[in-house]
Amino acid sequence: MVSLNSFPILHGKYLYYHEYVALFGCILALVCFALLFILELWISNQVISKLINSKLELEYERNNNSYETVNLTEDPESLESKKTERKKSWQGTNLIFGIKKPKLIKIYVYCSCLSQLALLTCFIMLISFNVMPFLLGYLFIVLGLVYKYTRLGRKLRSLQHESLKHRDPFHLKTLFLLSFAMINLILLLTYKSCLIDHVDTGIPILAGFTYSSTFTRWLTISKACPPGPPCQAYVTLPTEATNSIFLNVHTHVDVQEVKIYYDTQEKIKKSAFPRLSASAVRITPDGMDFIGERNIFSALLTNLSPNTTYYIGVYYNNKIQKTYTYLSLPHESDNSSYNIIYGGDIGHSAVAVDMSRVAESYDPRAIFIGGDASYDNGEAACYHAMDLLLWNLQKNINEALGRLVPIVVAVGNHDIGLHPRSERKVKVSNNGPSYFTYFPQNLPRNENNYEFIQVPELYQRKPYSVHKIGKFVNFVLDTGYVVELKGEQLDWLADTSERYQNYSKIAVYHNPIYAPCYMDTETGAEDKLVASILPPIFEKYKFLSIFENHSHSLKKTFPLKNGSINIKDGVVYFGDGSWGVKPSVCSTPDNSTGIYEHYSNQNHIWVLEYNGAKNIMSYKAVGRDGRILMDPYIQTL
Repeated sequence: MVSLNSFPILHGKYLYYHEYVALFGCILALVCFALLFILELWISNQVISKLINSKLELEYERNNNSYETVNLTEDPESLESKKTERKKSWQGTNLIFGIKKPKLIKIYVYCSCLSQLALLTCFIMLISFNVMPFLLGYLFIVLGLVYKYTRLGRKLRSLQHESLKHRDPFHLKTLFLLSFAMINLILLLTYKSCLIDHVDTGIPILAGFTYSSTFTRWLTISKACPPGPPCQAYVTLPTEATNSIFLNVHTHVDVQEVKIYYDTQEKIKKSAFPRLSASAVRITPDGMDFIGERNIFSALLTNLSPNTTYYIGVYYNNKIQKTYTYLSLPHESDNSSYNIIYGGDIGHSAVAVDMSRVAESYDPRAIFIGGDASYDNGEAACYHAMDLLLWNLQKNINEALGRLVPIVVAVGNHDIGLHPRSERKVKVSNNGPSYFTYFPQNLPRNENNYEFIQVPELYQRKPYSVHKIGKFVNFVLDTGYVVELKGEQLDWLADTSERYQNYSKIAVYHNPIYAPCYMDTETGAEDKLVASILPPIFEKYKFLSIFENHSHSLKKTFPLKNGSINIKDGVVYFGDGSWGVKPSVCSTPDNSTGIYEHYSNQNHIWVLEYNGAKNIMSYKAVGRDGRILMDPYIQTL
């Protein structure tokens, strides 16, 4: 049986997802072009070789006139019979499949026009999905139209049809203008196209995909970041998450400089103005349309005291535009109790919103998202998907709790628009992926591994990071989307695990090592590669738990070591990323090894509850309605 593995170009090895969409559109356009072009050639051949022979037409005219001047001695009835016979003979050659010559020529003209439009549709797809630069693609379109209609005009003039001598019966100029106008209209309607799944805004397409373009977004959504206060504000975490955070705000494009003022709520009550301040680093994303355009500012706020409520003011245009509240994270010596949320594969839907409300009910101190957060595929034109994600978290968690809850995001395939271990290398720039432009999550380091206390530039941002919260160290890993599994990340993971060997360690990433159900064999084959690299480090440094995603299901393994159950020294794997997307439809999970304690197809989040007084951790899988979906798993530290 032939599988997609035999054709890696068809399975995400070389192209971004939006390039596959453009390629598929081009293939359909070229198929239509080929069919129309074959019909065009056939008609042209028939007309030129059999029907539109100018000599035959002139001969008929001459013969028709000669009938009027023949020898009068010939029998009139015989003369009329010959005339009728010759005329019928010519008219017979003027038909093919019952279609008269003028109509056939019109069909030829229309087929020629449509075939050219089908061919140029390929360039429209490449432009619309940002595969080809607009000006280059538009140049090809204009040159193609001019060439086609010039060639068509010459072809029709060569036919020497009587009616073409004094007028243009096929209205070629009108057809040219109509074709040009139609192409420009299609370009206008499809400019900056976005085709994504698991996001329920846009024009519904097949299989849960939705489509939008600048035109449809202009009709349906308002400007993302209008003048005034920030349109988005959220917190991401550096390594020392107890005493520092990244505050990220999105503003109108005219805002060029932002300063953050902050202080404890207690100090603010005594003083009218905060004592601490930080300047924000600006990134202006490329590739967004006029509806989504914005500036992204990120500031590193340091010297925070643990478990303390802070006032934060965002200052630009000569005033504090908006204020926020932030509750700093606990110190490792703190024995208080707190909750952390883990989940992945969110997207935007009613389920995603409900699950966020469930997360809010647990009063989380931090949220770890294991990839496929917004499903924007790393495309700047799909900015609305990221806006919907941030809106969901802001509205249903931050505003409900009255404070900013920090988020940390792992990279998944729908965050960058590539399969794992792709032959394409992700290029990070102002054009995206938004995973990097939106989420600073590490401090920059030099070649000696020395950290600089500043916001990282885009080229310094990594898809892997570590975050210390209380007694826990959370590792966020890349399962082969941006960096290779072996190499810098693996060395960093071993070195950092060694440095934090006395802490309770947790890992979060996208592609699961253990999953009882897979949608395709390719992903399963790749799992074996991940399984051969990461578990030995998890087991060596005694990680407490691993949160996996991507498979859109709920699972929990027994404690595992060397791929087998080991209750005493094993590592537990939780998963598998179904915060907001539709769960997997797998009905026959493979548990032949017996390593899975639980498996089901349900939307869920994982709640890690730490009880400081008893020094125990409880892991709860919570569903959309707030029910606990399996018995909590308890660990004693």
